[in-house]
Amino acid sequence: MLVATMVAAGIASGMLGVAVSQISRGIEAAAFGFEFSHSASGVAAAPWWRRLAAALVAGGICGILWTRLRPRPRGFLPTVRQVAARGVQGRRWLPVGGTIADGLGQLLIVGSGMSLGREAAPRRFAALLGQGLADRCGLDVETRRVMIASAGGAGLAAVYNVPLAGLVYALEFVIRPDLRTRAGWSKVVVSTVVALLSTVTAWLFNRNTPMYRLPPDELDVRGYGWAVAMGIVALAAAVPLRRALRWARSHTALTAHLWWSMPLGTLTVAGLALWEPRIAGNGQVLVQATLVGGLPAATLAMLCLAKVFATLLSFRCGATGGLLTPSLAVGATLGAALAKFTGATGSQVCTAALVGAACVLSVTEAHPVFAATFVMGLVQAPPQLCLAIGLGVAITWCARLLSPAGRSRTGSSRDSPDSSSG
Repeated sequence: MLVATMVAAGIASGMLGVAVSQISRGIEAAAFGFEFSHSASGVAAAPWWRRLAAALVAGGICGILWTRLRPRPRGFLPTVRQVAARGVQGRRWLPVGGTIADGLGQLLIVGSGMSLGREAAPRRFAALLGQGLADRCGLDVETRRVMIASAGGAGLAAVYNVPLAGLVYALEFVIRPDLRTRAGWSKVVVSTVVALLSTVTAWLFNRNTPMYRLPPDELDVRGYGWAVAMGIVALAAAVPLRRALRWARSHTALTAHLWWSMPLGTLTVAGLALWEPRIAGNGQVLVQATLVGGLPAATLAMLCLAKVFATLLSFRCGATGGLLTPSLAVGATLGAALAKFTGATGSQVCTAALVGAACVLSVTEAHPVFAATFVMGLVQAPPQLCLAIGLGVAITWCARLLSPAGRSRTGSSRDSPDSSSG
């Protein structure tokens, strides 16, 4: 019965990931008239009034929706990590209707230009699917917990085409198996099968296309020097960013105020995007523009600061969403800006951007292995680039652990700022 559940969860998660991608594209097309995530200039092609109207409508809908769904005075629905970690003791499983409505709200708010990640929605949907399959097959509580976590990771793997990162998400974030025992390795097998089946199923539709395109330049030896430099610089930037994000999440708008705070927040972000259209959305446009090159250092620095402000504002006004792509956008623009300020060109700038993205993500998510494998998978990095990314993340994480703040907060560092989003 467990084998059948694994196969069904893997295939269904892959199909669900494809469906989420199509829903996201449909929302963007309805809001702006085209899929801005695949446009080099973001939402620039849409008229200004349509950008503001899309933000206002989406903010109003999500504000009313989340006012009805969320606990009071403030709070969020249970997430995949919370359910998998606490469900054994408290039987706190994912509510069906609330999870679906909340996930659709996240896709709507990001698709209309809010500066948040959309990865929480497919994780929630896939985990809910895994929960249903586990219930129907009569699995025990612990196996059910593993299936929920594995399906959540599989949903992430399918949407972003990152099977290894999806597996690491389930194992590093949620399950944390004891590899000294046979039961621990059994959990690894379950997660591996579900993540691989989900990704292969999605390949039938996305043709194994990477999320981001790399320039044709090959990495030279100096790229490793940038990996070392970004490992230190990213830590200095990401630690205050992580603290600011935690503050914004903990001081999110009261549930009773979401009906007006959400439209106000979406309009403010949309107004910022009138100045720089690439700020809108989860950050995919910004990351790709940085990797392609051509942006001057001053522009990259301003984009980095603007993305940080827009993301903090999105959380503060009460929106629910992820941090993966916004963190990548901040790290990529930071790395590329520093590289260009020092006169680097070509592949060195691209390497600095990717290493910066991975290093910042490793701090904001507090999971270095996941951050490294996620960035590698997004670009289907060649071996040399994988080594540079791994080196940068290792330096960032070692420096963080050796710092006084890192030593004093080791116990709490495993909770990421977006733990309330999925």
